[in-house]
Amino acid sequence: MKRYADHLRNYEADGCRSHFIYITRAYAPKRDADILQNQNGNQATFHQIRWFQVYNH
Repeated sequence: MKRYADHLRNYEADGCRSHFIYITRAYAPKRDADILQNQNGNQATFHQIRWFQVYNH
């Protein structure tokens, strides 16, 4: 997942706003700080949801 966060950082360098949405079937909590290192001004936001939440929406 850190590799994906690095890709988002590249988009942000081009002036794009980015969001990292992590969708899982099972409960697998992740900490924002572990995924988005916030190095070099990474402004991406991290959202974690489960598939049933997508379905319910």
